[in-house]
Amino acid sequence: MKAEKSDRFYCADFTRDGALVAAGNYFETLVFARASGERVCSLRGAGRLAFSPDGRHLAITYNGAYRCDPRTGEPSPALERGDEYHAHVAWMADGSHLVGVDFEGRVRFWRAADGALAEERGAGGPNAN
Repeated sequence: MKAEKSDRFYCADFTRDGALVAAGNYFETLVFARASGERVCSLRGAGRLAFSPDGRHLAITYNGAYRCDPRTGEPSPALERGDEYHAHVAWMADGSHLVGVDFEGRVRFWRAADGALAEERGAGGPNAN
C-alpha cells in the first residue's frame, strides 16, 4: 500500500474487528483490507481518523470534520459546523455521538444519526462561543 501523493502517513485507525485500516496524510486517506492489503477506497486528506464502533463510518478531520462510508467513500450526513477546522475527532463507545475539538479550543458533540450539533463547549463553559 502506497499513497499516491506522499509516501508518508500521519494518522491511522482500524475497525474493531481489524478488517479495515485507514491511513492518511494531508493529501489523501487510504482505506485498505488488513488481511490482503487491497485498497478499498481513496478519500481526501486527513489530520485525524476515527472509525465508528461498528466500522460502518469513518470520521476524518483536516479542512473540517466529516464522515463517510469507508467502503465506498460515500459521504454521511454533514456535521453541523463541521466545515470549521478541527484538530481531533472521536466516537462514543456506543456510536451515538462524535466529539471534535477545533483549533480555537471549542469541543463539539454531534449526533451520529443526523450530524446535528448536540452540544458545544468552549473556555467560557457550556455552549460558549
